[in-house]
Amino acid sequence: MQNFKYSQSAGLVNFETFHWICRIVLHATVLVKCCTEAHVTVDPPSHLEIYDPGYLGMLDISWHAADRKGDCAVIYELQYQNGAGNRWKSIRTKHLKHRAAFNLSNEISVKIRTQLKGPCINGSQIWSDWREANYSVPVTGTPESKIGHFQCIYYNWELLKCSWSPGKLHNLTSNYELQYWHKGLSHKMICDSYQSTNGINTGCIFQSEQLEHYTDFFVCVTGTAGSLPIRPSYFVFQLQDIVKPAAPEELSVFKTESNEMLLEWKLPEGTVPLRCLKFEIQYKEENDIWKTEPEQRETMSVIDKSNSSNIFCARVRGKVNMFCAADGFWSDWSPEICWKATFAKKGLYIFGGCIAVLTACTIAAALAVRNKRHFSKKLQHKAKELVLEMDGPMRLN
Repeated sequence: MQNFKYSQSAGLVNFETFHWICRIVLHATVLVKCCTEAHVTVDPPSHLEIYDPGYLGMLDISWHAADRKGDCAVIYELQYQNGAGNRWKSIRTKHLKHRAAFNLSNEISVKIRTQLKGPCINGSQIWSDWREANYSVPVTGTPESKIGHFQCIYYNWELLKCSWSPGKLHNLTSNYELQYWHKGLSHKMICDSYQSTNGINTGCIFQSEQLEHYTDFFVCVTGTAGSLPIRPSYFVFQLQDIVKPAAPEELSVFKTESNEMLLEWKLPEGTVPLRCLKFEIQYKEENDIWKTEPEQRETMSVIDKSNSSNIFCARVRGKVNMFCAADGFWSDWSPEICWKATFAKKGLYIFGGCIAVLTACTIAAALAVRNKRHFSKKLQHKAKELVLEMDGPMRLN
């Protein structure tokens, strides 16, 4: 039998050889993978289209599928933008259609690409180029016919009022028409309760049964059927974001033993729950300016009063909070309520009484002096008359 002897130098040579073999295999594997992936490409979706079903801003975006590559998963990244300067919104989906809300006053831009991921490219992922499309409604009517200062306020979560200022109409028979739609409707509707100024529609009133909360509400103000074209105006909002609650009621102000002012009030009548409201308090002392307390969610508050103040006035207003809405309007202020120190009133009465007493005493003293002088003169006159009477008989004797 042949005997093998271990050689340290031979061991080192064998180890270096093994290391080089591993590096060659690794590089070859990476090279094969890169060459394989370099030949795998994916196309963007085809037939990208934007379709308006007539819902005043709710549009459908559709596309055709890209070619599938073996057992790889295909996902689409859709991005859309509503007007220049607006942020791109992005979603990823396996579907071939997406519905989104837009303001049709602006041009709409859409782009989409394909993502390929899976075993066909050794577990990695690749992207296609973007495919783009644009959409805008046809422009009709003159720019001066368009309305201005459009605003909608949802009063106390019960009554929606939308108003606008009219543009310049070139025909006496022309008028404005408000159209609206939300997801609870099968088709767009027309306002049935207008507010008018000199025969021109300048507002619309909606009852609560016509409305849908926490969903997009689409509005278009355009011309009535048969009139000359009017430049349309489009708007989209959600009702809970434009609520104006009623003012808080029955505000009362009390002074505590620790020289603090306790404020309490009640919720206004309506359908806005307490959990959806926040309150702002303002107060002032003597002739001071209004000071504002931090916003709060309770219907009572305690405020420190300065020791020298004898008058404390307060008022409060409400607004829908961030737990129920993204925005809204402040209510009107509650009636101003004032607290006045009792001792101040007594002191005023005492001071007034003292003044009256002093005045009476002064008058009485003046009258007494006057009467005394008059009585003294009268006595002197009597004395003179008596002396004259006594002198007369003496002279006769």
